[in-house]
Amino acid sequence: MQPPEEIDKKRRAYQAAFNNPMGAQVLDDLHNFCRINKKSYEMGMSQLDLAYVAGLRDVYLRIQNHLNLTDDDIWQLTQQHKQNGDTEYE
Repeated sequence: MQPPEEIDKKRRAYQAAFNNPMGAQVLDDLHNFCRINKKSYEMGMSQLDLAYVAGLRDVYLRIQNHLNLTDDDIWQLTQQHKQNGDTEYE
């Protein structure tokens, strides 16, 4: 697991890239390209095709997850690090 400071840094970078009108256009395009509102499997797909589609969806979901992290999420990650004995976060 990454330190909470690194996660927050990534969150801010993702937000800077996508939380603006042009970023919204990119997200809309990725939403369609990554087949978010389509079935993951269609009749006749090979295992390779299915893996490809799963990878597309994973990329889009990663972007969304980073955009939607809250300060509370970061705080909870900090607490998890403390419970795991990471003294850096005390």
